Amino acid sequence: FKGRVNLSSGNFGNRNLHSWVGYGNDYLGLVAETFQHQADGFKTLPNGDPTGFDKRDYLLKFRLNTGPDARIFQSLTFKAGQVSEQSHETYLGLSREDFEEDPYQRYAASQKDLMTTSQEQLSLKYTIQPLTNLQVNLTAYRNRFSRNWYKLDKVRAAAGGSLYGIADILDAPEDFFSAYSLLKGTTADFGDPLWVKANNRTYESRGLQLLTEWRKTGEKVGHHILLGL
Repeated sequence: FKGRVNLSSGNFGNRNLHSWVGYGNDYLGLVAETFQHQADGFKTLPNGDPTGFDKRDYLLKFRLNTGPDARIFQSLTFKAGQVSEQSHETYLGLSREDFEEDPYQRYAASQKDLMTTSQEQLSLKYTIQPLTNLQVNLTAYRNRFSRNWYKLDKVRAAAGGSLYGIADILDAPEDFFSAYSLLKGTTADFGDPLWVKANNRTYESRGLQLLTEWRKTGEKVGHHILLGL
């Protein structure tokens, strides 16, 4: 039975936690682990809101196996993981002039930008070693990842007017003065001048993987052959 905890901190509210606890013997093994990383961010918003992130990673792993005297080694390993993240990150940059004045500032129009992610993984692995140099692994797995990035995309400079992309505005702020002023925090005299969109997407992968490994070591030449499906 063992465990460990690592803690560290730094500038801009940077905090790290890495800890695990586990137990093992000839017939089983168990470990639980977490890694957590947070920071307030080094950029600044006019209203003082955070510009950093919060990441949390959890893992649980459990193994059962035959004992050291078994004629044929076999094992069954289960793994489950969960990861989440919140990042106050934005697509909105700065004009060249504002960047040269203060590269760490962020415009008020980016204060609602937020990316959230979530990932879950499950796997079950069966291993058998019928011969000393031959091993067969069969793994069933499922991974799911979802992400939503809620961020400023376009600006409407006047009621009923056209929508302008943030890259166009910052490339030539003198040509889009009203829209540029809105990015910096000027109050509009009409509703909803800032257009925020959610880039919401989900990915999933699942399946079975069969992997056979054969190893042979000679005095001068060694072989390692893998066959997978």
